[in-house]
Amino acid sequence: MRSALLLSIALIGLAACSSERELTETYREVAGNTTERWIWGGANPETLEATLQRIRSAKGERAIPEQYDTISEYGPGNWIFEFVQTGDAQMAIAQEILESGDRAAAKAAFLEASTYYQIAKYPYLKDENYPHYEAAYAKSMTAYETAGQLFEVPLEVIEIPYADGKIRGYLHLTERSADTAAPLVIASGGIDVFKVEYYPMVQRFLAQGISVLVVDLPGVGESNFVPSNPNQSEVYTAFLDVLLEDSRIDDSKVGLFASSWGGNAAARVAFEDDRFAGIVAACGPVHEALAPPQWVVDWFPGMIVDQVPPLRWDVSADRVGIAVPVKESDYSDFSARMRAFSLIEQGIVGAGEKQSVPLLIINTDDDPFAPPSDMEALAKSASQGEVHYTGPGGHCGSRDSLLDVSIPWLIEKMAKGPDA
Repeated sequence: MRSALLLSIALIGLAACSSERELTETYREVAGNTTERWIWGGANPETLEATLQRIRSAKGERAIPEQYDTISEYGPGNWIFEFVQTGDAQMAIAQEILESGDRAAAKAAFLEASTYYQIAKYPYLKDENYPHYEAAYAKSMTAYETAGQLFEVPLEVIEIPYADGKIRGYLHLTERSADTAAPLVIASGGIDVFKVEYYPMVQRFLAQGISVLVVDLPGVGESNFVPSNPNQSEVYTAFLDVLLEDSRIDDSKVGLFASSWGGNAAARVAFEDDRFAGIVAACGPVHEALAPPQWVVDWFPGMIVDQVPPLRWDVSADRVGIAVPVKESDYSDFSARMRAFSLIEQGIVGAGEKQSVPLLIINTDDDPFAPPSDMEALAKSASQGEVHYTGPGGHCGSRDSLLDVSIPWLIEKMAKGPDA
């Protein structure tokens, strides 16, 4: 979906509409960053591999025979079914441990169960499997919230009204917040990273005496009752309104960390809400992947489809409210909805420097969805913007690499306060 790539292909006259996508072993993106993310989040590598092997060796009918994770019927071999089974087994273990009185081990076991359930709901599309995805995510949240009652400071759920529903956030307080107001970081992920997946990050902030609120943005996870939209940065502001009334939060030391799709919203709020002492926009698309040339959209719609892995296409469409599978008649609408997220189209980036809160723009230097040109353009438009690259690693790279830089940076900015 990168405009430069699309343009070059178009200029040499390739008939991309009739080309076939490269077929991978799975429909889901299992290799690389995704598997590393699941292990980082608490999955046992051997248990993960055993579950994947059950899916590989299953005999059920596959929608795409060459892709082992495409058994549609809910039962043995179906992706959701198998990972729910793994989660259920881990939940039983966690409950036994809890009954034995070992709260620390039980907490870890419940968190591991939550990880298997959240893998089960991946990629969480409103297709024929949606009831099963939804049930898996509900189990993931139940496991997480059960573990949360075993945290050093029990997990709290904070709600804000939004559209015709409510968005729930998970508030993780530091032990120091019982005695004195603590700094706070609001955090969110991308279009396929939900709030139950961020506990390792939360732990790193808590170790520094920083409380954390993690939320699903509109269109994502529990907040998918309304599509993702260019104004979703309002969610951060709405939660901040509530949290600054809490005496356990130091209102002069509030930061924001958001990655991927959330990084787009974080970049926008840096120009909108000066109550934040510092904002990290990690690997968030700014323009290039969101707004290919309109003539390409009009003349070669299939070209765009062919440049995006099928999962990325389906997930992106689902989050902005386009029914999956996407029909060719929806291409123009989908393109328009994505273009609306471009910070250049919104007039935030590219029209000169604007007043902003301190903004760290961090990413790998080879991200295909948020390339260096996006990162540099955003920094030039922010009065207090700076760019940091962690090296190669594709989209976002490793979370620890992002956090190794982001946490010290946020600590420094929060120590100075929002008026620095």
